[in-house]
Amino acid sequence: MPPVNVLYAFYCSGEDGRPVGFQAHELASDHLALQAAGALLQRTPDVHQIAVWSGVRPVLTLTRPDPPPLPFEV
Repeated sequence: MPPVNVLYAFYCSGEDGRPVGFQAHELASDHLALQAAGALLQRTPDVHQIAVWSGVRPVLTLTRPDPPPLPFEV
């Protein structure tokens, strides 16, 4: 029997919290949803956070890390 795919919804928001996009993918696991969210975050610079849901179940939230601080010059 082939693996069962589940529909995952990817809600993308900007740094100000406003929605900037939505995607849906059929995937075989939460782990693959995490990989897809990470790839989406890497290739979409205006996305700051991605919330992933499967039906009514919250799967994960992935947030872009803050950039490193600039060096302090005296």
